[in-house]
Amino acid sequence: MEQTLCAGGARIVLALHAGYLLFALLGLVVVAEGAVLGWRWVRRPAWRRAHLAALVAVCALQYAGAGCPLTAAENRLRACAGEPAYRQGFVSDWSDRLFSRPVTAAAVARA
Repeated sequence: MEQTLCAGGARIVLALHAGYLLFALLGLVVVAEGAVLGWRWVRRPAWRRAHLAALVAVCALQYAGAGCPLTAAENRLRACAGEPAYRQGFVSDWSDRLFSRPVTAAAVARA
């Protein structure tokens, strides 16, 4: 029973993590595209503040050398469920799974 709850919790954190990543990455594209297409909602301060806060949070964690709290939470839940944890991190492991080529911090820094 506990393993089932932990596995479900890990899936919920995975979905939150993926949503956060998509919001941070695609939000930038949406703002630029919205400016070209005249979408007024992308100019709303609430949207801009939320997107900026998402980017600043990720940058602050990276700058501080801290790990992502969502990755840590998911790894704890995966361990509780008897599942393997991420070897490198959320983005690296999923890019490896999806593209069979891991994204490393060094590669991102060079880009």
